[in-house]
Amino acid sequence: MHLVHRIVASLIVGSLALSAGAQTNGTTETLSEVKSPEPWTQAPDGFRDVRFGSTVEQAQAVLGPLKCDDRKDWIAGVQQCHTTDRNKAFRVAGEVINTYYFFDEGKFVGVTLTEGIMASMQQFPPATYRELSTAFKQKFGTPTYTRTFRSHGIREEKGNMFNGGVTRRIPYDFTYESVVWENDQVFAYLTANEQNRISYGMVETQSWTKKKEDAAKKRKTNVTPF
Repeated sequence: MHLVHRIVASLIVGSLALSAGAQTNGTTETLSEVKSPEPWTQAPDGFRDVRFGSTVEQAQAVLGPLKCDDRKDWIAGVQQCHTTDRNKAFRVAGEVINTYYFFDEGKFVGVTLTEGIMASMQQFPPATYRELSTAFKQKFGTPTYTRTFRSHGIREEKGNMFNGGVTRRIPYDFTYESVVWENDQVFAYLTANEQNRISYGMVETQSWTKKKEDAAKKRKTNVTPF
């Protein structure tokens, strides 16, 4: 199932989210890993009442109007959509979560979840990771894997209009958690950032996961020096 590759890729995304607007020189190490002894049997058949395999039109009946972008630059036949009705937006602890719905050849295959930029600018934002991971555990059952990590190093924040143009070198040292659920049909993943908010998440079919991995491999090998 290529679990290790997906975890590494997601950690890279999480690290970028942690250091948005900054250069970071540091390391991340695994502190613990707990694996469920039982197979996952509570896999969802979709997300927010949109079943896997649904069309865009069927998803709009649940989510309201969707704005969709053709992602043929990434994978031919893929659309990336988000709801334009804020009343139908996905919220955690009252905060709108950036939720992108992916349709492969017209069929719903999964979502990605990230926290919005405005939430990261709050002085005392809600702990959205704790809220959502708890909800996932209640709905999906015991995670296949629960991992804790330590990330530490020096973060270099480039000067900008908000800090008077001063570049700062800031040490950091924090722990965070990620949880994974998977079986032969579905893959779900959620990881925290340093403030215990959502860094990145996904709920998707395994066939879509494999298609993304195959596309990534093709991009890496389909390179010429001229």
